[in-house]
Amino acid sequence: MDMCLLVAKGIIDFPSSVFKLTGFIDVYWIVQDGGLCLLMAYLLKQHKVWRGCKLRIIAIAQENDNNLKMQTELQQYVY
Repeated sequence: MDMCLLVAKGIIDFPSSVFKLTGFIDVYWIVQDGGLCLLMAYLLKQHKVWRGCKLRIIAIAQENDNNLKMQTELQQYVY
């Protein structure tokens, strides 16, 4: 399908650059997306507003997916 979705949860107004947020940036990683969601989260975290947040990656898998292969692919993007 070649699509990516970014949802800003719990933000009424987009924070101005005087604020420094803490908490988590949750990334729901789907193996076939080519790492686009991970890249977007990484780029967002480079901004001073989001720098204090931690990335939390949730991998989406199906029962018949190869867990070791998924782990290897994720490590290619993260490390």
